[in-house]
Amino acid sequence: MQPIDFTVVGVPISAQASGSSRGKWKKRVAGAAKAAIADGNPAFGVEISATIIYFYVGRTTLDLDNIAKPILDALTGVVYQDDGLLTQITVRKTRLFAGLRIVNPSAALAARLGGDVGFVYVRIGGAPDHSELP
Repeated sequence: MQPIDFTVVGVPISAQASGSSRGKWKKRVAGAAKAAIADGNPAFGVEISATIIYFYVGRTTLDLDNIAKPILDALTGVVYQDDGLLTQITVRKTRLFAGLRIVNPSAALAARLGGDVGFVYVRIGGAPDHSELP
């Protein structure tokens, strides 16, 4: 499958946040995903992997597991049929600072780098090679 990637500006909403704020965040994530796959096909019915990176400004106390869940839930039915198709998830927090250099960023990621506003980068790709450990 062709990878799908996109960004969502702002601080991600935790899985432990109120239902209303989680719902708004999930709609934003789903909207960004829909825009990213407008010219392609979603990965329905195939095993996939996900990468989620929260690029933050200053400090953050958000837990990685609480960042990932609402994002992955928002992509169900948009990018994939069910999150049970995920066979690998990579989640990371990276502080934005002047001079941060990312090697070979995608166009979606490159468009956001260099700014001073936090954002989340999401990439959905094919399943990893299960014969290799990460």
